[in-house]
Amino acid sequence: MAKFKKAKKLPVDNMFFGWQMGSSKHGTRVFPDIYAFDELPNLDCNTFVFKNVEGNVAIVDPGNGMSFDALLDGLKKCDVAFNNVKWIIVTHVHVDHVLGIYPALDYFTSRNIQPPEIIALGESARVIEEADVEKIFPGELGLSPKQFGVNIKPMKVRSVKEGDQLNLGDLNLQVMECPGHAEGSMCLLDPQHKILISGDVIFSGGAFGRVDFPGGSVKKLLQSIDRLAKLDFDVLLPGHMNFSRAGRREAQTALAIAKQFF
Repeated sequence: MAKFKKAKKLPVDNMFFGWQMGSSKHGTRVFPDIYAFDELPNLDCNTFVFKNVEGNVAIVDPGNGMSFDALLDGLKKCDVAFNNVKWIIVTHVHVDHVLGIYPALDYFTSRNIQPPEIIALGESARVIEEADVEKIFPGELGLSPKQFGVNIKPMKVRSVKEGDQLNLGDLNLQVMECPGHAEGSMCLLDPQHKILISGDVIFSGGAFGRVDFPGGSVKKLLQSIDRLAKLDFDVLLPGHMNFSRAGRREAQTALAIAKQFF
């Protein structure tokens, strides 16, 4: 009988997420100094990076925390210095989008570097600031911080609201409150480059966010999608799946399908 080597036992985090530590998030240049980094398999999200003329960096949705090292590697390959990150913006506080803020802040504090400003909308800002673990990890999901290797702790957050302008040096992002998928959910419009960052409200291919998580609402999601479908933009940067340079068409397709679905 042939002898087989005993399989090497993977760490729990590798088994849980289905990807190997040491992976790199692939970055694509959307515009000069604007990058889209692909999500890694299972409970991660796309991450978007804006670098202004001064070299300061804004990160939108830093991922699930477990993918932090992969994001660092991806940024390095795109010649983006993580030490220059001045803002981290969170579209909503689902685990796949928000948990990356914790290893990011640990990175800066361990190096005695001024940490970036954390920015979120309304309820999302409150959840992060107060370290509301039950909101980040609702019992229905059956998940815990331990599975992601993060320590949820209170932190200072800049709370924004509908209509606010995020002035990031020469970059400007308009805040849009877009509920339905989650409480405290926002989208961001970059009118200069005609970019929409849609969080988990809409995706490429006519897909849209689910409403069966706590805080979800069919009515509010339809209203949010309808609002996005009326915007003038070209590039869609969604929380999952591929980004698209036919953004407005993607939003209109998502609206048509959502109306049929619901």
